[in-house]
Amino acid sequence: MNIIKRNKMNTEFKGTQGEWRIINGGFSKKREIPNLIQIYATNDDLEMICKVNKDQLLHNKVQNHEANAQLIAAAPELLKELQKIKLDIEIGVIGVRKSSPIYQGIVRSINKALGNNN
Repeated sequence: MNIIKRNKMNTEFKGTQGEWRIINGGFSKKREIPNLIQIYATNDDLEMICKVNKDQLLHNKVQNHEANAQLIAAAPELLKELQKIKLDIEIGVIGVRKSSPIYQGIVRSINKALGNNN
């Protein structure tokens, strides 16, 4: 079994920076692929986060994959907002106890997104 030891917990997102957005359709070797769902980060390099080819999916699964793409594209913004809420709880702006299920869920979600195993 491989065990990864971490000296400290990650507190910031180390992945692709920039706003992530969905692009329907795409290009491959200069030929258009109309049934491709792509999620790009809008950084200077237009780095691709993931892609899904609708033609390779069962018809009833296409909507699921489009919804998944929307969630993936929103992930960095959701993480940032959760971190703001966590900080507001910690400094007392939001009246939620750190022992509450809400706060604990926020902490677990942030740690999961950052790759912290807690």
